[in-house]
Amino acid sequence: DVEDVVITIAKGPTITGRVRTEDDTTADLSKVRVFLRPAEPRPMGRPTPELKEDGSFSIENVAPGEYRVRVSGVPAGYYLKSATLGDNEVLEAGLTIEQAGAPGPLEIVLGRCAGQVDGVVLDEQQQPAAGASVVLLPEPEKRKLEHLVKSVSTDQNGHFSMDGIPPGEYKLFAWGEMEWGQWQDQDFMKPFESRGEEITVRENSRESVRLKLLAE
Repeated sequence: DVEDVVITIAKGPTITGRVRTEDDTTADLSKVRVFLRPAEPRPMGRPTPELKEDGSFSIENVAPGEYRVRVSGVPAGYYLKSATLGDNEVLEAGLTIEQAGAPGPLEIVLGRCAGQVDGVVLDEQQQPAAGASVVLLPEPEKRKLEHLVKSVSTDQNGHFSMDGIPPGEYKLFAWGEMEWGQWQDQDFMKPFESRGEEITVRENSRESVRLKLLAE
């Protein structure tokens, strides 16, 4: 028998940071929460607690690994514009957390003038398609960046609406049924890619579109 064995589990570092708006306005950030989503499939972990009055936050005991920044509860009219850890841009590149020492701080900036997209989805008979899945996607190499992807369902009149969209170039797709994240599968997307509706979202713009329900 082995006795008197002490196992010490090392705590991960604490990530501190701050959320602010690009113009430092007094926007309501009370519902904003910051997540670190692991690059490899595993539980995302707890979000940050409520932000402090100055927008600061901390995420304790972060396991070493590769992560992407995720933010929820962004106020209307804003979008996730940038995230920097120290001197490094990590919104698109992702960040690496190591056991030794806490990196940081993590500064998250919410941009103003987010765009909106609304419209209607029609089936083959040119009738409104209720309950269709409408997905807004950036260019293929950026589709793992969740802040650039929007997904909603149409109402009983085939209508849909999306807001909080970062300015940029996108494609819109509408399916009768689909699983979340299926658009990241290149084989699934191959027959649909050329049939997406190209759209440019500008600051404060509101784009209206008519989409055809897609079928293979």
